Amino acid sequence: MNRILLIAAAAFILLMAPISANAKIYRCTKAADVTGKLPSALPGDTFVMANGDYKLAWLKLSCVGTPEQPIVVVAENQRGARVVGSGCITLLNAAYMVFDGLDFDMAATSSIMKYQGAHHIRVTNCRFTMAMEKDGQTSKWILVGDIWENESCSSGHNRFDHNIFEDKQDGGSLFVIDGSHGGVPQISVHDTIDHNIFRRVGPRASNEKETIRIGVSDLTTQSAWTVVEYNEFEDCDGDPEVVSVKSCDNIIRYNTFHRCLGTLCLRQGFRNRAEGNRFYGEGKTAEFEERTIGCGGVRVYGKDHVIADNYMQGLTGDTWDAGITITNGDATNSSTNYSAHFLPENVQITGNTLIDCKSGIEIGYTNGGKYSKKPVNCLISGNTLVRSPITIHTTMTDSQVKMVDNIITDTDPETQVSDSPLSAQPDVTRVLRDGRVMLRVVRGEQIHYISISGQTMFVE
Repeated sequence: MNRILLIAAAAFILLMAPISANAKIYRCTKAADVTGKLPSALPGDTFVMANGDYKLAWLKLSCVGTPEQPIVVVAENQRGARVVGSGCITLLNAAYMVFDGLDFDMAATSSIMKYQGAHHIRVTNCRFTMAMEKDGQTSKWILVGDIWENESCSSGHNRFDHNIFEDKQDGGSLFVIDGSHGGVPQISVHDTIDHNIFRRVGPRASNEKETIRIGVSDLTTQSAWTVVEYNEFEDCDGDPEVVSVKSCDNIIRYNTFHRCLGTLCLRQGFRNRAEGNRFYGEGKTAEFEERTIGCGGVRVYGKDHVIADNYMQGLTGDTWDAGITITNGDATNSSTNYSAHFLPENVQITGNTLIDCKSGIEIGYTNGGKYSKKPVNCLISGNTLVRSPITIHTTMTDSQVKMVDNIITDTDPETQVSDSPLSAQPDVTRVLRDGRVMLRVVRGEQIHYISISGQTMFVE
């Protein structure tokens, strides 16, 4: 639907809704038209921003619309109204507002939009970018939460849709779902990030440069119920975790990742779902800290997660960045050390398809012996792997990882192993006559093979 039809549809909806007697339409041609009147806006007020540059600086808004009569800030022509210069729009206990079609082309600043107890705010059809002006610069473009020291978090039910986020070069995460940290920490709830484009995030940093982060260490046990869906991620290379989930009960689904050096990482928290996503490596690798890094799929820690129905093709990563990575952990899931790597527990990995990945599934990597706690009660079932090897690291010989009803094919399409209780990419010269499968196992610099028979794993 083009923009004229969208505006017509919105006008029809407004005509059908009860109109506040005080609602007004303001036509804005300069920054003062916005900064002077928007902070005192009433339900139903609409601010139409003409083409041009607007230095809104440190604009703080606490205005509150209603579900029927939100306060609307809209570009007269999509992305013709440019918000420029340093500054930040802070939404302090604001509610029921819509920002539509603005172009945020910012100078270096700490955040572009900051939510402090704001709820039911929609940001749609906007573009966000920021200049890189000096070494050591950091920013969080979108920060959703509350005042840090507050006892509770009032933020939630916000939506970010059909926006473009591009060319983040400085440090810091691009998009953060956070909360309040006074007393018992609380996280923003029921936020939705959908139908956006995230592209060109880099260069690589060792940490704190995620494209999206949902939560942080002290919010690990909090349920955010964030939904991230139908987004496009292109060349998002800033952090080993392109999307980092550090809270509970979130859904990451139907997103597409192109050439992203890293993974969708269920880093902390419980009961998260990664489903129906598509990952394409497209041959991309890079050198970072004296090692070659590649494009990965999903990496998981914690318990009760579901990784289902994802499609992965041509992924170039391994070890941390395999198609599906289940390392050991360095803490149990009852630990209160929320910066630790909780062991994978009760994780279901089902219905995924991996084609031509350098490393399809890796299980039990110990990070040089630092992660000693093995996965518990994890099920890998109904997956299809084509020319995408499974690597079992040494410590997995007495683990609680079961593989059931997976289909694995090698370069020869006639060579197929299926319905094995524990299946993996075979070396075709090592498939035994009785149908047992030899798995590749790494011990130091040596490669060994483990024979699988029924539910028993033993060295051949």
